[in-house]
Amino acid sequence: MPARRSYNEGEPALNPGPSNTEGNTEGTLTKADITEAIYRRTNHTKAQSAELVEALFELIKHTLESGEDVFISGFGKFSVRKKQERRGRNPQTGEPIMLPPRKVVTFKGAGVLREKINRTR
Repeated sequence: MPARRSYNEGEPALNPGPSNTEGNTEGTLTKADITEAIYRRTNHTKAQSAELVEALFELIKHTLESGEDVFISGFGKFSVRKKQERRGRNPQTGEPIMLPPRKVVTFKGAGVLREKINRTR
């Protein structure tokens, strides 16, 4: 069993490095990377870590499906936004078409997150 270490303030919470799952490229954080990081930083097994990650994402999905926002302090807010019917064009024929109304998920980063991202430039 690999040695686990605890998260220390000031150190990056996740440093997954290049991902080799499903053809992802370097710089992409996957659920598998998050699961591995939780496993390394806690006393949970890999299976328990995977369950935690799945449970978290299921909770977020169900909350958004119900029309509620998801606010994670220090990280940001996920919201569902309704888009109206609009005119568009068929890209193959150029023919005008009406695109139906739909819902989209938006994310707005918290000020703390934006500051951290801009500090690393």
